[in-house]
Amino acid sequence: MIVFSSLQIRRGTRVLLDNATATINPGKKVGLIGKNGCGKSTLLALLKKEISAESGDAIFPANWTVSWVDQETPGLEIPAIEYVIDGDR
Repeated sequence: MIVFSSLQIRRGTRVLLDNATATINPGKKVGLIGKNGCGKSTLLALLKKEISAESGDAIFPANWTVSWVDQETPGLEIPAIEYVIDGDR
């Protein structure tokens, strides 16, 4: 399972997440939505271990694989939604 516990993430002086806590159980698929600049990409960067949290923990089993689709999809003949669905194994 993925567990966020008392998570705080900042970008500069702006607090994006403050004392955030969540649990995502195995086998569940989760969508992440929100306004531009609210921290969606930053939270994914944390899961990808590209950044660290100011405080709190983001934990998931070491043998798990985190998958994502970049904000820009490659120039393909198929619609972006099909590209994303094809990546869901």
